[in-house]
Amino acid sequence: MNVCYVAENKVNEKQTLTLPFKLGNQKWSVENQMDQVHINGRDIHNDNPAERLSYHGVLNDTENRYKGLNYGYPSCVPAWDPENVGIDGLLVGSLFKPDGVPEIPDGECANRMTGRLHFPAHTAPLDIKFNSNGTAAYIAFHGSWFVFTFPFHRIVLTVSPQRQSSPSFSPSSPSPLPDILSLYTRGEINES
Repeated sequence: MNVCYVAENKVNEKQTLTLPFKLGNQKWSVENQMDQVHINGRDIHNDNPAERLSYHGVLNDTENRYKGLNYGYPSCVPAWDPENVGIDGLLVGSLFKPDGVPEIPDGECANRMTGRLHFPAHTAPLDIKFNSNGTAAYIAFHGSWFVFTFPFHRIVLTVSPQRQSSPSFSPSSPSPLPDILSLYTRGEINES
């Protein structure tokens, strides 16, 4: 059974949507991050935060090291454009605390679990489906109504050669995933 968890969804405020999906006994989720992000009063929302794919381990595994980990919500979000965030040492996917979120101790975001893959801000991943042998995942995105850097609607492919938390890109890679299908504007479809 797939469960949908909507933490909060208010226009121009915190927007986080996490959808857990299972591959066998593995649990994965795609996450649509908050909008209108500022840090120290500076607007960084055009390129931050990153959306993400997270791995939550094997269900029913008493040794599951991912069980109970904090993935950042509601105080920490992943960077997509680390230079724009302005915190030394951040990489794509590194967590940081933006303005207007619940207070946490300095440095606490570094102790939270980051995603397994990260996607550009405003791409809005909605769903993930796996092929029958678990070597590929297809991720659907709906994109943004106001940021047009990436396709409005798209489906991408990520390959997992080991079939367990091993997508083909590193968690801090800004490399784009290959589009299977993309729609840039009404009626304009690209099939790869």
